[in-house]
Amino acid sequence: MPKMPLRNRAFPPPRRQQHGFILITTLIFLVVLTLFVLSSVRTGTLQLRMVGNLADRGVAFENADLAIRAGELQAYGYSHNLLAFTADCNKNGNATRRGLCLDLSNNYWKTYQWNDNASMTVPLKNSEAVSQPRFYVEWMNEVKKNILGQELKGSGGNVYVFSVVGRAQGKTNQSLVIAEEIVAIPKPSQQQQ
Repeated sequence: MPKMPLRNRAFPPPRRQQHGFILITTLIFLVVLTLFVLSSVRTGTLQLRMVGNLADRGVAFENADLAIRAGELQAYGYSHNLLAFTADCNKNGNATRRGLCLDLSNNYWKTYQWNDNASMTVPLKNSEAVSQPRFYVEWMNEVKKNILGQELKGSGGNVYVFSVVGRAQGKTNQSLVIAEEIVAIPKPSQQQQ
């Protein structure tokens, strides 16, 4: 049997016998790789947006909490003077008494005009928020017994109950937090009034 020349065994067959199999395989691989990269970029962008929204919501929540704390101080400051609380939340009254409301209807905060003069603004110097946080304090009731029906001990046995509602936005208009806290303050003695 005649031996084939070394040249034919070491090199691939001539081009006329190849039909582009490697080219098609490479193109399919590149398409799959491109789809994978696009999917990764889209996922990364979505995660970046979610983290940004979460941070924005955190700023809004912190500012609403700050507004509630300022409202608590307002409630403590005026618990000796319930005449400061009015049905119109002192809209047209003294600026230091704005946001002090009488017992309002349930879910009043849904229709409350937050840009109104009826709420107090908490001034923040270095805030990233779109607007300053606001609050109002609602005097709800005077309580003489706890939820178990037991008489309350303390200054006269009565406790004033206030609802403090704070509202704040984050870095964008997209996040808004409205939070409420119920505050119970012992009724001041006659000497304090």
